[in-house]
Amino acid sequence: MNILKKNNYIILTIAIFLGFLMFGFSENIKGTAIPKVQSEFIINEMQIGILLSLNSLGYLLACTYSGWLSRKIGLKITNILCFAIMALSGILIYFSKSFLMFSGSYFIMYLGNGMLEISLGILSAKIFSKNTGTMMNLSHFFMV
Repeated sequence: MNILKKNNYIILTIAIFLGFLMFGFSENIKGTAIPKVQSEFIINEMQIGILLSLNSLGYLLACTYSGWLSRKIGLKITNILCFAIMALSGILIYFSKSFLMFSGSYFIMYLGNGMLEISLGILSAKIFSKNTGTMMNLSHFFMV
């Protein structure tokens, strides 16, 4: 039984670190992608501002309901849902032909990002019972 617990801890730790790494990539690529998005869709700075505002709104919305959702359906399903939403948004972004579709896809990505941030934080707090601060700081380092 002890080996099973240790294996579960290792799998969950890897999931947390990979989740934060995925979050970091999706968050940090935004700065380098904005000029490309601007030239691809031929949009001005105001439209970029609206796009980024919608992203923040999606993130804030997801952060509001993610704690409730994890209590309601469980952390495992919430985390799977986060990764599924992120994958779906990536596919939608790839197939975006218009700025409106791209904005909607980007909004969905930030819904996934917000849910991922909260659910991974809850999961981290539950499994890192020893050296909690160190492990949480180390996992958040992967977001950079």
